[in-house]
Amino acid sequence: MLSVLLLAPTVSLAGEEDGSGTSVADKIVITGQVTTESGSVVPSARLQVWTFKDEPVRHWELKESPVVNEAGAFEVQEMDAPASLLFRTQAEGLATGWSTLDLSESGATETRIVMRPPGRVSLQVNDESGRPISGAYVRWMKIDGPNGSVSLPTHTFHDLNMPPPTSDEQGLLQIDDLPLSAKLTVGLLHDEHAPAEAKGVSIVEQGEPSTVVMNDGIPLSIQILTDELDAPIQEVTMDLRHQPFDHPSSLVYQQVPLDGSGRATLRIEAGSYRLLRFTHPDAFIGPMLEYDYDKQKFLEFDAETPVLTFHAKPIVEVQGKLVDILTGSPVENGYVSGETHSQSKEGPFAEFVSDWMFTGWGHTDAEGRYSLKLPVGPARSCYRGKGYTAHAAFRHFDVGTNGVTEAPTLELIPIRPVHGLVVDPEGAPINGAIVRFRGGWLRWAQPATTDEQGHFELEVPYIPVDDETEKLIVRHPVVAFHPRQSRVGTTWVHLDQPNEVETLKVTLQPTEDWSLIGLFEDELTPRELGQIREEEREELESMSLVGKQAPELDGRQWLNTSGQHLSLADFRGKYVLLDFWTTWCGPCHGDLPSLKLLQQLYGGEHFTIIGVHDNSVDPDKIAEHVEKHGMENPIVIDHSDGRLLREYESHGISGYPSYLLIGPDGRVLIENRTAGGPSLRVYKLEIVRQYLMEHIEAE
Repeated sequence: MLSVLLLAPTVSLAGEEDGSGTSVADKIVITGQVTTESGSVVPSARLQVWTFKDEPVRHWELKESPVVNEAGAFEVQEMDAPASLLFRTQAEGLATGWSTLDLSESGATETRIVMRPPGRVSLQVNDESGRPISGAYVRWMKIDGPNGSVSLPTHTFHDLNMPPPTSDEQGLLQIDDLPLSAKLTVGLLHDEHAPAEAKGVSIVEQGEPSTVVMNDGIPLSIQILTDELDAPIQEVTMDLRHQPFDHPSSLVYQQVPLDGSGRATLRIEAGSYRLLRFTHPDAFIGPMLEYDYDKQKFLEFDAETPVLTFHAKPIVEVQGKLVDILTGSPVENGYVSGETHSQSKEGPFAEFVSDWMFTGWGHTDAEGRYSLKLPVGPARSCYRGKGYTAHAAFRHFDVGTNGVTEAPTLELIPIRPVHGLVVDPEGAPINGAIVRFRGGWLRWAQPATTDEQGHFELEVPYIPVDDETEKLIVRHPVVAFHPRQSRVGTTWVHLDQPNEVETLKVTLQPTEDWSLIGLFEDELTPRELGQIREEEREELESMSLVGKQAPELDGRQWLNTSGQHLSLADFRGKYVLLDFWTTWCGPCHGDLPSLKLLQQLYGGEHFTIIGVHDNSVDPDKIAEHVEKHGMENPIVIDHSDGRLLREYESHGISGYPSYLLIGPDGRVLIENRTAGGPSLRVYKLEIVRQYLMEHIEAE
């Protein structure tokens, strides 16, 4: 199962999909049945339903233990959405059935939990010299089985009172009570070795163990100073992100115990890292060490890295309010970020400490009120939602030591869409032109098309803020182009100038070629420009699919294909855009308008989009979702054991949404996870247009 990297506060998908931005308040009733894979009911199984909580720390909380009747049926009452649920089902003679469910919509929800006979995975854990390692334990695991891909993160073992499987004196680590014939991926930890992973191991009745090698790694020592707290802290949560992220030493939400002096040492792989941060529910810990994105300069940890010192500070509740400046009414369901000023920047990693450090999100209620937890000292807040902006992007204030600090009210201004006209050099309106933002800030915004009079309305999702100058970035480039003719126009719009926002005019001019990349300076990121570190380049090139035949789309089920079970070979002669997505992925829904436009413009003889969905959602639910959202392109759903996605993951395709462009001969043309080049996600319209029009011209 691919991962989704969350860059914003989590909101309900219902709000994401309908544009309302509101969370679902209605109670949900879940109905389900426990069966074997053949469909036979499992009567009177023991079922527990756990719900995910992220406060005060990430954990599973037992919701209820519903009764499973003789027909294998059960109900879970009074559920609130959004919510992430974990089902644990046990029955005599069968392996524990694990299943997950993400609730995002009101109304009844049906689910089926499939159980299989028990199997096991045996791992022989050795060091680099082949000597067995005793005491290696499972940090997390993922089961690709009859209920799709189910991840059991690190806190699962503690929360569900499950001792993590641990290797014995001979280095043998056995994980029992697993669904037979499924696949297992596990992450392993050891106090004296770097983390390791075993991927896609077959679950069998009996068999020879698979070997896992744990390197010696390097020690990473930390010191958390707690002299400003009333009492010392025994444990902190670590967020350590390797470069690249998909690596055993990426330890996200890892609990790290501290000794009496606030020290800890753990073993990791030497190399490059993006982020190191520590959190605690009752204290703020700083600084945060983060790589330099613009310079692509990473944290480098090796055997010579000194003890890293962090400071724990008490946190205080801060309350504030969002108000619409035009109406004076409160702004409900808005998000506010809280940041604290970095008091000191010292030590060998001082260059990786920002002046301001993000501390958390506040979410407004019906009265526009929100609360944040911030450490004592200088702080600032900023509105980070859609639909509004503010004259002063940040509001500064000091957090006091006692009571509740009241933050200055954030007065918001509604953002208006850009209205304009696209014409030819003679001033005649152009119907069907594509208009969109470009540049480094708003290129993620969805495009617009012109009507018969050449008019367009371009939505402005937000007005960016320069975090250093604290000023709004109001000047942005706009491009308009004809989808099937080599005509392009560019201009700039000042989003704070009503005359430009209401009457923007773009004139299309003939061009000599079909390329639309490079129209504006400083638009592409260093990685898009091919600036990949040499130590990464060789590994990425070995994984990359560019220039190679794309792996077959061996799916469990196809949608929108008139019942046919297809393969990539059926699309030879066409350009194919693979869209890796899921029903529960918010950013995937954000991309949907541009995908629909792309299929509408070019789908047919020379081009199609194929959606690739993982095994985390029941196929019937995926089909309902596809119909509801008017998705007409072919969609393939992975098998329950995850074999389709696992093949693409081995080539570096990870994260949702991800895109891959295949040529008419079946070879991969563009893939951004392992290769540079303009982002296919951002420039899908421009890139597909260029390939298709050049191909048609050459015929």
